[in-house]
Amino acid sequence: MLQTEQSETTQSIENFKNFQVYVRIKPQQEDQKKQGSIVKVIEDTIILSDPEYKYIDQKEKQFQFDCILNQYCTNQQVFERSVLPSLSVLLQGYNATFFAYGITGSGKTHTIFGKNGGLVNDQVEPYDRGICYMAIEHVLNNIDMTNTKLKFSYLEIYNENVRDLLNGQNNLKNLNIIEDPIKKNIYVQDLKEYQIFSIQQIQELIQEGNSRRSLACTFGNQFSSRSHAILIFNIVQKLNSDASKPEETIFSKLTIIDLAGSEKMTQDKQAKGILEGSNINKSLLALGNCINILSDRKKATGTHIPYRDSKLTRILKDSLGGNTKTIMIACISQNYLCIDETLNTLTYAQRATNIKRKIIKNIQIEYGSFEQMEYIKSLEKQVCFYKEKMTGYQPIINVSNQNLERKEVEEQIKEIEKQLENCQDSEEEFLNRLCNDLYQNIEENYQLVSSLKEIDQILVQDYAQLDQYQKSQNMQHIVEQIQSSI
Repeated sequence: MLQTEQSETTQSIENFKNFQVYVRIKPQQEDQKKQGSIVKVIEDTIILSDPEYKYIDQKEKQFQFDCILNQYCTNQQVFERSVLPSLSVLLQGYNATFFAYGITGSGKTHTIFGKNGGLVNDQVEPYDRGICYMAIEHVLNNIDMTNTKLKFSYLEIYNENVRDLLNGQNNLKNLNIIEDPIKKNIYVQDLKEYQIFSIQQIQELIQEGNSRRSLACTFGNQFSSRSHAILIFNIVQKLNSDASKPEETIFSKLTIIDLAGSEKMTQDKQAKGILEGSNINKSLLALGNCINILSDRKKATGTHIPYRDSKLTRILKDSLGGNTKTIMIACISQNYLCIDETLNTLTYAQRATNIKRKIIKNIQIEYGSFEQMEYIKSLEKQVCFYKEKMTGYQPIINVSNQNLERKEVEEQIKEIEKQLENCQDSEEEFLNRLCNDLYQNIEENYQLVSSLKEIDQILVQDYAQLDQYQKSQNMQHIVEQIQSSI
């Protein structure tokens, strides 16, 4: 197995925001239209109206976002305006996260999974499918399956427990969240992963996972999601199959999240519902706290961000403050009965628009050429050989000459080590230096070996002279003893 060298680009995305916030307005039902709407839209601005001055201190409050998706937008239009632009970036080697945020019944699950929340394999109109299906279909249509692997995992966070929704035998097991100290990424231990080949396969897996998801009847929704559902797609692309050139491997991750909605405790008086609501509110509060700190530039620099306050924020660490292009879709209701929750959603969403960060490509370069790797190995062996030769040298005679030769040898060793360091450079520098500089130094390396042999010969002579000198000294000492005894 050949050695590989990894290098990560530091090229950041500058031509678009890396944390964008979209607001989707849920259409009103017929009986709600008589009450009117508390929401008005002017381009990218939402105006929230409170005619009774009950929740805001003025009649109207304005919020500005990257884009407003009004009540007439279909899922297809939501996908094209918010998600699609980021998918091209995903295939270039950047991570991406899309998550829906809002109160129960505001349309989060419909946005992510489509009609019936993806529970039933109904024949739905293309524009009514969930954005998760549209996103993966786009990815499958734009990758070369011969050199790309697409893998899928599906989990939920329920009552602060992480469950594998695709593990039919042991899906109630609480899985551990791990942070890789070297790669600085977050992953879930023992989470099952499936390689994906078609959109039909992903539909079946998502429906299987949704059938195990924790649901309940709540004040705001007959079948409310009582857990945070997280879909994870890992993409690995091999870009170069030519054995004579370094092989580039691009890693990227797409995370799609359907957050649970929160209800006031007074709206669900059953013990189980109170526990669920408490844990949901805990995780959403932790999410809000992280958003508050990250959106404040003064606080975000050097301030501890409490990602560990909940399982949700631990998993979302990369998406909120890490190396990920993130899209937040805040779903709101036009109903006046929901004005306080709508106000909270818009407030958090507007704060999130201030989150700023740079992201970099996830690229690994593997130098797979046998000749290149063998040459590097030979240089490494030469360095070790020369260092061993230098160790333990104790010149006795002709010290000044040997010190001079030793200094020259050390300089040549440093030159070889410098050549090895150059092998850690970029692909172009690596190839140029190997093809031009290193091969030109082969003759010098042979001269170095010759000089070391000469040093060995000198040392042999030195040791021989020393041996003769010691013998003569011993003989003289014996003679002196004999003479003194006579």
